[in-house]
Amino acid sequence: MKMSSDTIINMYYYERKVTPKKRGPDFRINNYHKLRIKRQVAQLKKEEEKINAPKIKKSCYLQISTRTIQRNSKCEGYKYVKAKSQIILSKKHKEAMLEIITN
Repeated sequence: MKMSSDTIINMYYYERKVTPKKRGPDFRINNYHKLRIKRQVAQLKKEEEKINAPKIKKSCYLQISTRTIQRNSKCEGYKYVKAKSQIILSKKHKEAMLEIITN
């Protein structure tokens, strides 16, 4: 071989370095938790209950913030919106209310 003795010695004593972790955030929700959240949302839809992050957190026993659950829901395709404070009535409802009031 046409290598110096120092190179051969260094190759013999070479210790493989462990690659450091890549930069970036640690993901708080893994696939197991995502599946659990999907199941809970499906169950709440079936029961026609209100779906919100605190309820999901409590029922799935998650140790993460509600904001993280909201962010994850957005990535999964669910739209997280704030509930409207006013009661929205259709024209039929309004007419029925007027009839009740006038009679």
